[in-house]
Amino acid sequence: MIGVGGAYLVSANNGAKATSSAKTPSASAPGAQTEGSGGALAGPSSNPQSSPSPEASVSPTPTGRLGGAVVWEGALVISQGEPKDLDAVPPVHSRNANENDVAVISPGGHVLSFELGLKGWMPWEDPATTPSYMGCGAVDTLGHKTQIKLKTSMVICIRTKEGRLARLTVKELVGWPANTRGIFDVVVWSR
Repeated sequence: MIGVGGAYLVSANNGAKATSSAKTPSASAPGAQTEGSGGALAGPSSNPQSSPSPEASVSPTPTGRLGGAVVWEGALVISQGEPKDLDAVPPVHSRNANENDVAVISPGGHVLSFELGLKGWMPWEDPATTPSYMGCGAVDTLGHKTQIKLKTSMVICIRTKEGRLARLTVKELVGWPANTRGIFDVVVWSR
């Protein structure tokens, strides 16, 4: 396979073409190509005559589809005693406890419990933005916490047991201390 890449110099020289003497990276260079959904490669155009337009430049705010296509999106109710497998489409309670990723429990309030084997999770700290696939990709490890106290509008990114990224936004918390459940807006992306 032949990889084509390049570096572009952005300049405020009143529309004059910018030139660069940078060498073209090899296909094995880090960041030279990225794989999108369906195995298609994303990167600079393979047409050497084309140059990127300002509209084609990388957006400072990710769209949520770069690197992972949405496999399921919608409202999800997670009730106490009914943990959900976020890898299922749509997410469901699995009778095989090893497949479930999250549960809502009620010790001292509404708590999201992360099931054993979950690859990672993190609360999204910026309430002014909603994380995309790339933002949620910062999930690393579960660490020592296995639970997080929930509040309305809270956003949590999760890496499921099968390695998919998911974003859960808390919409409503009801029924404490009995019949505890949370209603979430959920997006699950492909690996």
